Amino acid sequence: MGQLGVMVGAFALGVMSNAYARWLDRPAQVVQVPAVLLLVPGSMGFRGMTSLLDKDTLSGVETVFAMFVVALAIVAGLLVANAVVSPRRSL
Repeated sequence: MGQLGVMVGAFALGVMSNAYARWLDRPAQVVQVPAVLLLVPGSMGFRGMTSLLDKDTLSGVETVFAMFVVALAIVAGLLVANAVVSPRRSL
């Protein structure tokens, strides 16, 4: 269920950064890149790799798989946000 929250957060981030880009005529990445850094599941990957190296295979694989699902949720949220609100007019 946490992955749905990440997807909604990424969607809100995408919509707000695209609205920022449209209203102020600035690149959307000015807002998007720092905010995505807060959503990235880096600690999950670290914990998963640590579990794998400690020979706790089941826990490590579960954690690494959950990390990939969260990463895909971020991508899906940003893709849907770009479909709903395009960042700018075509160049």
